[in-house]
Amino acid sequence: MNEIKMYSARAVFEGMKRKLQQYLEAQYHIWDESLIADRARLLEKEGGIFQEPRLEATPFYMPGKPYGELRVPDAAKKILNIACAHTITGIPEKPYQHQAESLESFLGDDREIIVATGTGSGKTESFLMPILGAMAIEADSRPQSWLQPGCRALLLYPMNALVNDQISRLRRILGQEEVARLLQGARDHRATFGMYTSRTPYPGEEDAKKNEIRLGSFIKKAFIDLPPEAEERLRKEGKWPAKDLKHYLSSSFETGPTDAEMLSRQEMQDRCPDLLVTNYSMLEYMLLRPIEASIFDQTAAWLESDKKNKFIVVLDEAHMYRGSGGAEVAYLLRRLHARLGVPRDRVRYILTSASLGSSPEAKSRMKSFAADLSGHEHTSREFLLITGERQRKAGERTATPSEA
Repeated sequence: MNEIKMYSARAVFEGMKRKLQQYLEAQYHIWDESLIADRARLLEKEGGIFQEPRLEATPFYMPGKPYGELRVPDAAKKILNIACAHTITGIPEKPYQHQAESLESFLGDDREIIVATGTGSGKTESFLMPILGAMAIEADSRPQSWLQPGCRALLLYPMNALVNDQISRLRRILGQEEVARLLQGARDHRATFGMYTSRTPYPGEEDAKKNEIRLGSFIKKAFIDLPPEAEERLRKEGKWPAKDLKHYLSSSFETGPTDAEMLSRQEMQDRCPDLLVTNYSMLEYMLLRPIEASIFDQTAAWLESDKKNKFIVVLDEAHMYRGSGGAEVAYLLRRLHARLGVPRDRVRYILTSASLGSSPEAKSRMKSFAADLSGHEHTSREFLLITGERQRKAGERTATPSEA
């Protein structure tokens, strides 16, 4: 009889500890049994290769105003109300106070923002909702601009693991049928997004044989040949591409009118996505290589077409851009501004981070850090720092040691 696996915090922790111990033992092989036993005792002792796990409850945050009452354009209210009606999108039915403030500050007051709140507070939605609203506003109020190709927003991450998580969220939002249809506006195709990293197939010029090997075989094996129930589950988890895969294969790998996601580098080079998700290492290469020049050329032309168009840059987990690495990213962003041929005030930033202190000095340092990283002129309007306020429950108290 097959063993039933129980997935719990303790089981996951014990599994990870066991795997790490096995790895260390395999890397440093010894024959003496007494030494093996002594090593096992050291590896199994807390403080050596592990610490006992601690569980922390996710706090509740103060609720904000409904979308219909926010100081944002009606087009943004409409798209958010539709998105929140579908649970798959992950857009909350009613935003937290800091999420509502992010929307009003970014879309209503034209401010650049830093969202510094705790884990589980919806930081990701604090920048996805303003981007979604900004695209809806452009589609509604500037239809000619909306028809033009160009990257509206760049989501920049320090590592690929965070990029993959973001793609799952975008699939659930922009791949949702009603959201996609409303956001399409006057276009003959939908709003698009794409992941451009080292894992995106494939480098170099487009080639029919490579398309079949690098794209066709992968898609058939990973998606087309799966049973229907697997597709439904993967869609709910955001692991199924927001794309008509059968049309993509039959049309010799062309982006279809109902596709929200672009899968290949060649697709994005031909017509760059509205939302581009990448990491700073790949952005460095993209700014250097001629093959990706079309992405920046299209975006620069879109910015030039209407003075109201502004390029949005999201720096998620911004606290990781410190020291010499942070300096490199700061210079990279300045090169990006120069490549697009626009002054700093035509680029709008949203930074997110875990809470880094609540004192006036800490808040001042966060704003100064954001300005230095993004190339913000200190003489212009400073970043707005938005923090999450926890909701207090009636009768709450600190647990006693015995209760803990």
